[in-house]
Amino acid sequence: MALQGKFIVNNAHFSPLMIYGVGTFMAFSGNQAYRNRGGCVAIPNNGLLPSGRY
Repeated sequence: MALQGKFIVNNAHFSPLMIYGVGTFMAFSGNQAYRNRGGCVAIPNNGLLPSGRY
C-alpha cells in the first residue's frame, strides 16, 4: 500500500510533512542555508528535494 502526503515548505527550521491517514510530522529538506527554502531546489547537494513521487 502506497502512502500519500504533502510537505509544506515554509522557510522555517522545520516544516510539516502530512501523511494522509497517518499524521503530521515536523521535517526538513535541504542543508545549511538552503534548509526549507523553496527557491533552492536547483542547488546540487544542498538544496531541497524536488517535487515528485518518491
